[in-house]
Parts: sequence; structure tokens; C-alpha cells
Amino acid sequence: MKRLFLLLLSLLAASGQIYVKNFAACNGAVEHAALVAAFAAATNEPLIFQPNKTCVFDPTQLRIDISGKTIIAEGATLKNGYYAVTGGSSTNWTGGTLLQDGTTDNFNSPKILATGGTGLRFTGLTCTNATSYACFQLSGANNVWIDKPDIFQAGLNSITITQGKHIHITNGRMKGTPGGSDDGIAIVDGGGDVQDVVIANMTGEDIYDILKIVNVTNTVRDVSVTGCTGTNVVAPLYIQTSGAVATNNISLSGCNFFDTTGSMAENLVRYAISGGATVRNVKVNNVTFRGRTYPVNNSIAQITNTGATIDGLEVTGLRWDDIYNGAANGGSAPGYPANMGFVYSASGAAAASNIKLDSWFINGTATYAIRVTSPITNFSVWNMYGKNLYKTNPTGTLVSVTAGSIDEFHNTWIR
Repeated sequence: MKRLFLLLLSLLAASGQIYVKNFAACNGAVEHAALVAAFAAATNEPLIFQPNKTCVFDPTQLRIDISGKTIIAEGATLKNGYYAVTGGSSTNWTGGTLLQDGTTDNFNSPKILATGGTGLRFTGLTCTNATSYACFQLSGANNVWIDKPDIFQAGLNSITITQGKHIHITNGRMKGTPGGSDDGIAIVDGGGDVQDVVIANMTGEDIYDILKIVNVTNTVRDVSVTGCTGTNVVAPLYIQTSGAVATNNISLSGCNFFDTTGSMAENLVRYAISGGATVRNVKVNNVTFRGRTYPVNNSIAQITNTGATIDGLEVTGLRWDDIYNGAANGGSAPGYPANMGFVYSASGAAAASNIKLDSWFINGTATYAIRVTSPITNFSVWNMYGKNLYKTNPTGTLVSVTAGSIDEFHNTWIR
């Protein structure tokens, strides 16, 4: 039977249907040269790592180029390795744990850095990173799919995007440090324009945001976040753009967030935009929060505009449920109620237009449901319902507009 199995295996390999490659022992010792040689040799066949083995790289050596290769590492651990995709097509990596234990290295950069190439797919990778850099950085690769990632990031970002198109990040988890400032998926400067990013069914825990956009020189457009869940997330959607650049067509929908002790949560949506930036057509729909907040900048939708332009913001179908019904902080009610529902403030040559709030349910805010201190053109509020408001501030009111006006105000009540 054994001879028959080996014969069948060789026939399958010869037909191009199956490839098996053995290389280093991967016994927990540093085997850098053998591992590099194995990657280099995997040109027309996949590189398969043995399960339950730990392969150790020398992190001070050059990054390993995996462009166009197929890697199968299910059940294996790859320690202190750094990998690059620089071009080509059809790079595939399935399974395995990428472990960085804090060993000094020469890269100060992500575990996987994709500066080029198209048709990249990473499936089921676990990434534990003890350095202050991302697990993945996409800086020029297109048509990328990262599916089922499980990332623990005790540093900066789980995934960084500086340039690229047609990127999907789906069905995974991003975990940071409790009380820390670890970002989830960050779109930042450093490459070129970013377009068509789909983030779906991701879970965030103890992180600053699910999506953060920090662009000064590159245009960002067509980015969607759907079906996500977060526990102890400061601001799930955070747009922090400056410079004369455009950020267009951003959406957050069908997501649920929780923070039962108010350890980190501050907002559901936050803008901190400046420097002539333009943010157009942002939509937040069917998003819920249940819990309490941390007492800093803690308004549900907090929009701060310093010399930038907002054209189009819709926040609809929002439910904010304070689990202690707006009670003050205390032993039986940890955390704090949200300070305000929607707050807009501006300075400098700022402009805002076409903002719509529709179908909000708010249980518990400290001061205002709506607070506007700078003009908004075409500002409408529909179907806003609230209860247990102003418990900690008897002078609070439903609406405070000190500049400009609400153009349409319909079907709004509190109890």
C-alpha cells in the first residue's frame, strides 16, 4: 500500500496537480540560510511548511522576496521573518503564524511589505507583532485580498495602506493593547492614491479605530466598512486629513460596537480635518453602540473642521444605548454617558454643506443631542428620538445651534 501511495503521489506531482517540498527541519533553532534557499527554490511549485513546527529566521538579514510564490503554512510558526512582494502576479499565502518576539532587527517595518504586484491573496494568517509596525503594509500592490487574518498588534497599525487599488480585507480579527492607541486599518501617506478598499466582517478589540484615514498628499476614494464588530474601540471611523487633498465616498454600515465599562469608547464617527482638505460623501448607516464612554472627546459624531471643506455627510439608522441610562459615573455605573450626540465646530476658512442626520435613537447623553457652533449649509435632521438625556446636566437641551440653522427639522422628540 505504501509503494502504491508513493507511486500515486509521484504521478500527481508529475501531472502538476500536487507538489510536496521538504526543506529545513524547523526545530526552533535559527535556520535562516536553509529557509531563504527554500523560498528561492519555490518557483514553479508551492512551498509547504510542516504543521506544528517553528521556523526561525535571522531578523537582521534581508527581507525575503515572496513575489509570485505560493506558500502553505497551516499549523506552522514562522518566527522573526520579514517578507516582500515587489512585483509579479498571483502571490498566495495560506495559514501559519507570523511571530515577532521583539528581537532587534534592521527593518523597523511591517512583517509583509507589498510594494508592487497584482493578484495577492493572504488567507488565514495569524500575526503576533511585538514591534511598533504593521503586520501588513500595502504600498503599491493592486488586487489584494487579505482574508481571515488574526492580528495582535502591540504597536502601530494592524494593516497599513499607503497606495493601491482593489483591496479586500475580510472575515478577520484585529486586537490591540487595552487602553492603548493601536490602529486597526490605517490609510496613510507614503505612496500614492488609494482606491476601492472593501473592509467586511472584521472584528476589532482594544484598538483605536476600525478605519483611520490620515492623508496629506494622496487622494483616498471608495472605501467601505461593512458588517464589523468592535469591543473597546475609541472611534470606529476616524478621518484625520490635512493638506489640499480629497477624500471621497467613505462608508461605515451594518456595524455593532460595545464597551461595557467605558474603558476606551469615545465616538462612532470622528473628523479632525484641516489644511484645505476636502471630504465628500461620507455615509454612516445602521451602526449601533451599547455601553459607556471614556470621558474625553466623547460625543457620538464629533466633527472638528479647521480650514477644510465637508460636502456630504449622512448619518442614518444610528442607535446609541447607554447601558446605565445616562447616569453619572459611579461605582454601580462605570464609565460615562456620551457628552453630546452630533457636534460640529469649525475655524479658519472652513465650510460644511449637505449634512443629514436621520433615524437616530439615543439613550443617554450628558448635555446636547445636537450642538452646532459654526454654519452648515443644507443641514437636515429627521426622526431623532432620545430618552434619559441630560441626567448629569440639568441645563442640557435637545439642540443648541449658535451659528447657522437647521434647514429641515422633522419628527424629533425626547422623553
